[in-house]
Amino acid sequence: MPKCPYCNEEITLLYSSPRRDLILYDGRWVAEASNNETNTVCSVCYEELGPKDLDNLAVPNTFR
Repeated sequence: MPKCPYCNEEITLLYSSPRRDLILYDGRWVAEASNNETNTVCSVCYEELGPKDLDNLAVPNTFR
């Protein structure tokens, strides 16, 4: 079973979502255009997992 490199807990679920940057424009928050990046975090500690972390967890590139 894989373990999170940050909390060292066994993980069977990762949270992944498209990255959306929010900017303050004219006094209100708006979403910038998507930059095709994905954020992936541990489902236990919510730390963001980088490319090397995902490599070590054997997450296929098609899910990044």
